[in-house]
Amino acid sequence: MTRPRLPFRTARNFRRSRIKRLIAALLGLGLIAATMGFLVLSGQITLQSSTGAKVSSGLHEVATVPVNASQLVTWLPDAWQRERVLEPATRMMIAASYIRAWAAIGRFQSTGERPAVIDTFSGAARRAVLELPRTGPSATWDLRHSLELEFYALDGATVAFHDGGANIARTVGTGVSETVLLSHESYDVVMVLEDGFWRIRQLRRSAGSDTATLTTDAAGATAITGAAATTPRAIPASLATEYRPAGWAPVVPVAVKATATPTPTPGATLTPAPSVTPAPAPAPTLLAPATLGADFARLRALGFDTIRVPLPYTELGGATPTDDAITGLITLLEQADRHGLRVQLVLFDGFPDLTPANWLAADAHLTAIATAVRGQPALALWDLADRPEQRTTGSPSPAEIRAFLLHIGATLRELDPGTPQTISWATSTAAADPSMAGLVDAVSLHLTGGGDPTAAIEAVRTALPDRAMLLTLTGLSTEGGWGPLPKTETRQASDVARVLLAAERAGLSHLSVATLTDTKTDAGGLLRTDGSAKPAAALFEAGAPLTTIPAPGVLDYATSKFWILVVAVLLAAAGALLWARRLRRTRTPQKPGSADSPTTELHEHPGGTPE
Repeated sequence: MTRPRLPFRTARNFRRSRIKRLIAALLGLGLIAATMGFLVLSGQITLQSSTGAKVSSGLHEVATVPVNASQLVTWLPDAWQRERVLEPATRMMIAASYIRAWAAIGRFQSTGERPAVIDTFSGAARRAVLELPRTGPSATWDLRHSLELEFYALDGATVAFHDGGANIARTVGTGVSETVLLSHESYDVVMVLEDGFWRIRQLRRSAGSDTATLTTDAAGATAITGAAATTPRAIPASLATEYRPAGWAPVVPVAVKATATPTPTPGATLTPAPSVTPAPAPAPTLLAPATLGADFARLRALGFDTIRVPLPYTELGGATPTDDAITGLITLLEQADRHGLRVQLVLFDGFPDLTPANWLAADAHLTAIATAVRGQPALALWDLADRPEQRTTGSPSPAEIRAFLLHIGATLRELDPGTPQTISWATSTAAADPSMAGLVDAVSLHLTGGGDPTAAIEAVRTALPDRAMLLTLTGLSTEGGWGPLPKTETRQASDVARVLLAAERAGLSHLSVATLTDTKTDAGGLLRTDGSAKPAAALFEAGAPLTTIPAPGVLDYATSKFWILVVAVLLAAAGALLWARRLRRTRTPQKPGSADSPTTELHEHPGGTPE
């Protein structure tokens, strides 16, 4: 007897079931792809929306004792030459109490706290401070004082002096609608010793005027009064790249001298020799002339005539730059000059907070740097800050950021009047602001990524036809990246060629592209970490074929981390979907007579005999 064979489902039902599974799989894959696309898009939107300066919606708060308070006061030669001479310790106490009193005014205005005012003022002066109008958010910061002693009582309890150099910053309002007043004032001061504390009995303003008033409104417009516009000075044409040394000071190893073991004397008790720490191996000298010379010769060979050097605030020593850092910077400028390179110094790289509370430290840092390097032949340009509107530490308002630049620019012009200045903005809207552009000799636009800069260049040049324009482009990373667009050396070369062509068409003669060498944290250099050149490095030579550079191809996308991850997720999702489908089919019992039942064909063809 022949064993009966179970019939297969009909072709029509088989095709229907297969189409259902295919549609379900496609819908599942489409949902996964849409979800990933939404996540990538939302991440990019979040990054773009977080690049602007954070708008402060709260009140300003002034510290009880200012940071770097010891740097606020300068004593001029005493005008008082009578019976009693002001003792050095007393002079220090008076200066400290005077600074605390100014801080108390600012803190009272910003927070309403009265104890500091009561501790530092007395009599009518205290009542005058407590009666200051507080109609809205406001604060006061003192930036500098020049004191001249005019009287010192024989009992040592009363002192009078003249403050002829009080530089004051005041803010009124918060957030997008705010006014910052910068003024130079003079005060006649009387302080008395009460209960062991020096307090201000009289604080009378004898002279002064607002040197500048800066206001921002809700629409983002900036208005400046009182600051004289700068007559732009000529800036030589430049083709630059960013150069960051490996360090800013030579590392000198300190050798530990070994103590000689004494020759034992017969019968004497031996004392074990002290343990000796071996001297460390000689460390590489950073900013060595030979190292700089090799780098600068390579730059010249690539076709560059200028380097853009960010000055890291913290690494150089903060408010008090170290002697080694200053020496290193001078060495860099001297070597650049020997190799025919001009240098653009970018100030306050990594400076954490642009609110007025930190302007004193910025002034001290700037004074040390500018005093040391002014007059260097290679120094071609000061960049006051790189993309300042993106610095959100401390929540500086747009008005405070711009007032910082106004203040720093004026200070630097006193220190080094012969070197042009600029400010590098992150957007064409900020760069095209005529109020801020009038304070500097050239306007700079710092873009990131490889997009076409033609529209941004046109916007700035249309708004500011009388100012030279500098274009800086960084962010051309070749490390693969996690974005939908590839970050490869081919794309870097394509982006560099696009930017160079756009600058050539716009007639720009000041351009800075990429960085020189890759680092551990930034793969946007023109040279790899081993010193070998990437394809983009050849585009800066005279006569380089910019129009024949190929765009990123399929291989660039195939090697992108983002698309590798997308394909892996899609394959994993498809495999999981098919596995779940198969698992459900094996676990679900089939009813007789259903489309998937093995006896369906017998029921549909009564009388049929199985083969």
